[in-house]
Amino acid sequence: MRKLEKLIIPVINRETFEEASSDIRLVEKFLPTGGWIHIDVSDGRFSNTKSWGSPQDLKSLETELNIEAHLMVQDLDEAIDSWIDAGVKRVIIPAQKVLDIDNISEKIHKRGAELMISYDPNTQIEGAGGYLDKIDGYQVLSVSPGPSGQDFEEESLSRISFLRGFGEGVKIEVDGGINLETGRMALEAGANILASSSYIFKSQNPEDAYKKLDSIL
Repeated sequence: MRKLEKLIIPVINRETFEEASSDIRLVEKFLPTGGWIHIDVSDGRFSNTKSWGSPQDLKSLETELNIEAHLMVQDLDEAIDSWIDAGVKRVIIPAQKVLDIDNISEKIHKRGAELMISYDPNTQIEGAGGYLDKIDGYQVLSVSPGPSGQDFEEESLSRISFLRGFGEGVKIEVDGGINLETGRMALEAGANILASSSYIFKSQNPEDAYKKLDSIL
């Protein structure tokens, strides 16, 4: 059985590239070698909000960090190719956008990237096990798709526990409303990756906030 790595991943959820690149440069100063960042890509059609989401911009930003992109977009096929071309190592796709898991899995894995399927609070999770042999993990979105700063929905804990029931080696990320309290609850429910935006970036000391989250792993 593989041992799951436990991680804290800062979430970049910004309206402009200037803001996003500033956040990335900030966390580069304190994330460990091989650390990860998470980019929320919202096109304003899949969800009610629109964030910065230009893979061409990302290409111009050289970083040693690993990048995962949560593609909350309508035109999924084009977005997958563009973001992998830009260098992302993991693609996260909303479950309701998965129409052909075999095609999506092959497309992403052929390009050397990982695939996660994401479940938001309004998406049924009971059929998640059907993807198990096609993906590299699950994401539980513990808020509705949209802006950062939302409160963690505690109903998400039962979803984490449900997914952990698939096995101890299953990678489970939780994103949305993560702070020290909700992070501990998510870990106890079975998560191994905590993705956090506001707790880190709206803190007076983002590095200290990151280290506090890291300390609860």
